Amino acid sequence: MAYDKAFAELKRKSVVVDLEVDIRRKDGSTFPARINSTAVFDGDGRFLYSRDTVRDTTREGELQSQLLQEQKLESLGTLAGGIAHDFNNLLTSIMGYSQLALASFEPSSKTHENLSRVVSLGDQAAGLIRQLLTFSRKAHSEKKAITLVPIAKETAKVMERTLPETIDVVTNIDKNVWNVEADATQMQQVLMNLCVNARDGMPDGGQLTIQLANGDSDASRPDDRRVCLSVEDTGVGIPPEIQERIFEPFFTTKDVGRRNGAGSLHRPRDRADPWRHN
Repeated sequence: MAYDKAFAELKRKSVVVDLEVDIRRKDGSTFPARINSTAVFDGDGRFLYSRDTVRDTTREGELQSQLLQEQKLESLGTLAGGIAHDFNNLLTSIMGYSQLALASFEPSSKTHENLSRVVSLGDQAAGLIRQLLTFSRKAHSEKKAITLVPIAKETAKVMERTLPETIDVVTNIDKNVWNVEADATQMQQVLMNLCVNARDGMPDGGQLTIQLANGDSDASRPDDRRVCLSVEDTGVGIPPEIQERIFEPFFTTKDVGRRNGAGSLHRPRDRADPWRHN
């Protein structure tokens, strides 16, 4: 119907500009297209034919969708940053009063133990706030020399408590790995995301392996030492035809409501990139 109207306009006005239509291929599938047409008339002004350009706009539509998603994330980041800033002010007071209260009780008392737990949980909450502020671009990632050993061990314990009994958690953690320069909170989030993705890829059970070891050094740069943190599973993996898309920020193989972060999907062997030794 739209093309019929455009054709009538073409004969009346001689041109049609940016007509958006869906075009059907020989195999029955369709694709979005943009058509520009110029009419050709004979000497008596009778319409003969038109010169047309047809442009496939499939990719443009995908880019527009990605742009819209990025704009939504930017708005979400602004909101998260504002909330995180206000919550951080409250948390600062909570932590301050808790630490003052600790001094009023004997270290062996139950109250002292409970308050110590409050301070510890407050430190974890502060880490989450830093993540939100980093996401909203209101704070820089706090990178410093850390060891990944406690992060790997703690994540393994969490997985053992929370994963189904059909999934075995195996660890291979070298206690003598080098330090790395990284944000501890972000590293823990990366490792947790990899483990959750691995879990989702093993609906019928399997084995989840967390490994931490010193990586191979670059022969040309002997001082450039690296640490390798990896998550492997015995899950279903990724079909070969979509493996090239795994690093697209908004691509996912999961159903709506099951995503765990941007670009969430299952990999047969999810592996974090090596980090340079500090």
